[in-house]
Amino acid sequence: MAIFIQKFFTLSFVVFACFFSLPAEAKDHVGRARIVDGDTIVINGVRIRFYGLDTPEKKQLCKRANGKPYRCGSAATAYLRGLIGKQRVVCRDLGPAIIGQRRWGKCTVNGKDIFKAMVRAGHARIFHTSEYAVEEKQACAAKIGLWQGFHKTPGQFRRCFRRDRSQYRACSF
Repeated sequence: MAIFIQKFFTLSFVVFACFFSLPAEAKDHVGRARIVDGDTIVINGVRIRFYGLDTPEKKQLCKRANGKPYRCGSAATAYLRGLIGKQRVVCRDLGPAIIGQRRWGKCTVNGKDIFKAMVRAGHARIFHTSEYAVEEKQACAAKIGLWQGFHKTPGQFRRCFRRDRSQYRACSF
């Protein structure tokens, strides 16, 4: 009888542990969004980083076709703000982001894919995905947004800017 009880509790523990270690069902974050920058929003206190996109940083500068610098990070943020406005945003939670207290998410507004719109308008680059490669190639060919002149990738800018935060201009070009 003791062996039966021991096996019963062992089996119960294994079943219990397996059940609670299963990944949780993906959660949607729904509501009005506060725009942090071109690829991060906050919905109901949850900071969501757009999965598969990278936009220029707030202080990052890019060059237009005529060589004049412009604040491409601010342009990406402004485009996102105009895209979302005060409308309800739905973001599918894809899990914890690597850096900071953020979640990876894939978001829509009125059923429209926010990411596709950002890439198509040339305000975002694809990052760790090929899902929007067609839209990125189209933006590049049309020379719009980031593709109208010269830009460093947001990752290149971040690495330089971390070394010397006063050098955002030098890090941009």
